[in-house]
Amino acid sequence: MKARKIVIFALLAILILSTLACGGGGEEEEEEGVTELKIGFGLPLSGILGAVVGIAAKQAYELTCDRIGVFEVGGKQYRWDPVFEDNEGGSAAGGLATTTKFIYTDHVDIVTQAGVAAMTAQTLCEENGVIIDMGSAPFESFGADCPHSIQSGPCVTFILAPFYDWLANEHPEVERIVIVAPDDPLTVAFAEAFESNMHEYFGFEREIVWTPMGITDPYPVATNVMMLDPDLTIANTQILDIMWV
Repeated sequence: MKARKIVIFALLAILILSTLACGGGGEEEEEEGVTELKIGFGLPLSGILGAVVGIAAKQAYELTCDRIGVFEVGGKQYRWDPVFEDNEGGSAAGGLATTTKFIYTDHVDIVTQAGVAAMTAQTLCEENGVIIDMGSAPFESFGADCPHSIQSGPCVTFILAPFYDWLANEHPEVERIVIVAPDDPLTVAFAEAFESNMHEYFGFEREIVWTPMGITDPYPVATNVMMLDPDLTIANTQILDIMWV
């Protein structure tokens, strides 16, 4: 093993960095001529994902809504009213449960989810005419038959080049990068940027380790990654927890 190893949690962290959507509709409350637009954020607010991603994202969204304050569109005044729920690590069940609450209890105008949680919540939002901002969803999730589905954040392809540029300049000791990705349609679409030859431009070696969906024993995968002798590993928390030991 090389002397210095950098292990960075990135896949879901990038997945969750979607920005605010725009739009309106639904149940709105007016106060002093200002219409509140409710936006429901489904985030991982518990466990390691909550600590690393969700809590920070929640605070960032709260700060953003507060800093935007009252804004004007078409001569009318609006402000954001954020609502937050724990989507259980962005799981399918968590996405469906939180979106159900957002729509039927909180009466939100917009739902923000990412990954599998977003894809599970999409049908419910479309059926109820609620805009859904789908972070890290594949291209197939958008089109004329899904008029309420949007993606406000940049895709990973745009994010990866600045990341590689920063990595090459700030950590010249990094030569070999290993990405661990589950072999499911959503992650395949997400990992498209990593599969490109962009790494060659910045002088990196790159390996992608595809894993079956729903693996119960991550130790063989972690062992395989360590055998590749990476300077940087981009993987989920199951793999990273083992590699930290």
